[in-house]
Amino acid sequence: MSNSKTGPINGVFVKELKIHPDKIDPGKQIFRPGALAEVWRNDLADSPLIVAQATFTYAYAGTVKAFHRHQIQYDIWFPATGKMVVILRDLRPNSLTFLNTMVIEAGWESWKRIVIPPGVGHGYKVVSAEPAILFYLVTETYNPSDELRYDENDHNQRFDWNSIPLEITSAKEADAK
Repeated sequence: MSNSKTGPINGVFVKELKIHPDKIDPGKQIFRPGALAEVWRNDLADSPLIVAQATFTYAYAGTVKAFHRHQIQYDIWFPATGKMVVILRDLRPNSLTFLNTMVIEAGWESWKRIVIPPGVGHGYKVVSAEPAILFYLVTETYNPSDELRYDENDHNQRFDWNSIPLEITSAKEADAK
């Protein structure tokens, strides 16, 4: 992280999602009801983007997927299950927040919508014992020429992923306690 500093990044929006627990009809016995959260709405102030594609990916404990950035595309991330630590780094030389780094914990019961603008490097590490599922929306259909991958020779993209520890217990084990 040589020249980077922790702080907000222009154009990045992180929103804690409001969780609406399921309502149970009187007389029904349900051990554990579910919940609902609105991940994306085009009519919200921080949501002025048009979604072109929806994708999901999953990864296992200790997996690191990083860094890459886009030249045109916005990413809208929703870490849904498991737990991950998301790292964002402003790699736009003309940005007022150039080289700022954001560290965001998200996933099961810590649901967030993370809007990542073009030019901001992004990646994550799965820190939970159970797999993490990342559901994401993008403003462009997949185009490999828009995706700029990690460059190990660029010191601005270096990050010590080993500094992020794994959790010891899974969500299922925590629920049993």
